Amino acid sequence: MLVLSRYVDVVYATALLEKPSGIGYLLKDRVRRVDEFVDALNRVASGGTALDPEVVVRLLTHRSDPLAALTRREREILALMAEGHGNATIASRLVITDNAVHKHIGNIFSKLGLAPTDSGHRRGTHRVGLSQRPELTASGLHSADPCVAGTPAVPAPSLKEQCE
Repeated sequence: MLVLSRYVDVVYATALLEKPSGIGYLLKDRVRRVDEFVDALNRVASGGTALDPEVVVRLLTHRSDPLAALTRREREILALMAEGHGNATIASRLVITDNAVHKHIGNIFSKLGLAPTDSGHRRGTHRVGLSQRPELTASGLHSADPCVAGTPAVPAPSLKEQCE
């Protein structure tokens, strides 16, 4: 399988690397010559790999910080969880639905490799340490971006949907 993409999706690239052989992840804008592309395609077809250097850099950076795979919204929710807030409070503060919070929490636990059971226990267990990370505190999330918690403006409905 050879993926051609405009950008590096670390989660997708990580999943791709779990395949035993014949994988590639190239960035479209960096494939300049047809012969280079054909060479990569042949390597993948014969069971080898073809990875753009930028993909490798992002994967190595990602491995050193498990939070790198989280979206901005997921980091916001994780920060509020680390402060001890429940789903209803998180939903209210971020102006999203309880269902959206629940979905984001599921994605957070999945991306961090946490078991999908006993969410209450996981929250308590992982709250310690998370609150010690400045980028995961509500005060560290203030921004002019209306998708980020702590901003004074309430997102308009279309922007709210975009942020979710």
